[in-house]
Amino acid sequence: MTEVIRPSHRADRIWAVYRANALDFGELESVHPFSRAWGLRFAIIAGVCIALGIVLAVWMTDGLAPHNHRSFSSAVEQWAVSLVVGGTLIAVGLVLLTVWWVGTTTRASIFERGLVYERLGRSTSIRWDDVARFWRSERIVNGVEHYRYILEDRSGRRLTISRRLARVREVGRRIEIELRRHRLPEALAAHAGGARLLFGKVAVTSVGLNRGASKVRWLEIDAVHIDGGYVTVWKPGASAPWLRLRLWEVPNVDILLQVLATHIRVVR
Repeated sequence: MTEVIRPSHRADRIWAVYRANALDFGELESVHPFSRAWGLRFAIIAGVCIALGIVLAVWMTDGLAPHNHRSFSSAVEQWAVSLVVGGTLIAVGLVLLTVWWVGTTTRASIFERGLVYERLGRSTSIRWDDVARFWRSERIVNGVEHYRYILEDRSGRRLTISRRLARVREVGRRIEIELRRHRLPEALAAHAGGARLLFGKVAVTSVGLNRGASKVRWLEIDAVHIDGGYVTVWKPGASAPWLRLRLWEVPNVDILLQVLATHIRVVR
């Protein structure tokens, strides 16, 4: 993974990273900028907060005006409350505008042989064959989709993909495809050779699964389920899973499932 600072124009930065680092990424396949829906949401909320803050500030000024016959203590109390609430609303609005501005500088560009990620003028590039670990979280809450992805290269450096990118799920799916293409064959070969494979808190051995001191043999496992953002391992007839982990806790979860599928049933 490499990082460089390039000219301000986005297309120029992508081209500069592509050329300057001589990474040979191949053809540009897709670009995923900051989502317009997220941008509109931030802009509306920020505008409402700032407007309400200004209204409270005007109300505060009116409360202290000479023509206002309210008592001095009452006016000061109104001033203090308006100052705190109005100032907080304006501050929240400005923070949201800052988040929105940062978002507009963010985008991911998918190339044939890698990914270029931009944020605040910094461009980070990583080749598909250099991805060592990948975490993903995909949930639907109240009808709203939430996606989160983190890449780690062989040197241990990490790249977090913003969930506010347009079509961000496509980015996650492409990473999964490339991870399986480059990492699955070696994982299956290592497992067939009796190697112990680690996936976060879970270890896969030739005889079964380990989590700390707890172990279960292949013959003792009924199935592995992927549902609701969790990975669960069930024993036959059990009322509760032997293992329940969030997808987010398991790096390279798709590689893990492919390895498990050589022994047991995987239900998605």
